[in-house]
Amino acid sequence: MATFFGCDITESAGAGNDVISSNSALEIFRIITPKHSPYPLIRIGGSRDGSYLVPNDLSGIGYCLSPGVNNFKHFEDELSSRFDITCDMYDASSDADKLSTPLIFGKQTFEKKWLDIDGKANSISIKQWLTEKSKKDCRDCLLQIDIEGAEYRNFLHTSSEDLARFRIIVIELHKLAVGFTRPNVFNRVMKPFLEKLDEHFICVHSHPNNVLEIIFHPVLTWLCQEYWNLLFLERIDSMNQADTSMLVCLTLLISAMCQTILLFT
Repeated sequence: MATFFGCDITESAGAGNDVISSNSALEIFRIITPKHSPYPLIRIGGSRDGSYLVPNDLSGIGYCLSPGVNNFKHFEDELSSRFDITCDMYDASSDADKLSTPLIFGKQTFEKKWLDIDGKANSISIKQWLTEKSKKDCRDCLLQIDIEGAEYRNFLHTSSEDLARFRIIVIELHKLAVGFTRPNVFNRVMKPFLEKLDEHFICVHSHPNNVLEIIFHPVLTWLCQEYWNLLFLERIDSMNQADTSMLVCLTLLISAMCQTILLFT
């Protein structure tokens, strides 16, 4: 079985997974095109690696699920100390005593587990975490996720209703360009993954990571960045969809590419 970060991409005869239409690619790119945020964006976590822009709409958020902390938690520290948000961190590759700052008592937890869907003792799923939080209260949640490609299988396995429990999602997508250039990956993983996010969320910030890996897109003749940081906010009626024209999408892409190039000059 062929897989992409644990997602089945085996081609089925006659299933239409062997091509990427320009319309489909543009529609998916529309989803990651940032729209106007009804709240100003603020940086949480300082200016160091591991900080993120989020909408200034954190009041009433009770919990943050943060898998993949990689030994530092500046983002989670500010969420807990400044906004009184309880942060649950998971990373099977780390340990609590390796974290750059000590856990904040009563506001932060750390478990040596992966965020995954395999049901193993050393993993926890999004649904399991949400179920545990629902036993305490029903306040909104925030998801900050950077798990090296495992985001795809975790989101595809999670129901739209469960994902809607999150008000804000901060996510790094891995191998995005592969998803836009390999038809089986695009149709079996990238497209359903982003369409699921689009059901309840709207992208209000998008930028390429500073890892300069670029792939040429054969259908749209674009240069695609491999790693993207995206910020999603729960959709409200006043949010308008962005223009889906080729000109607007290309303008966004060129702007993003320029930002990346400036990082290396």
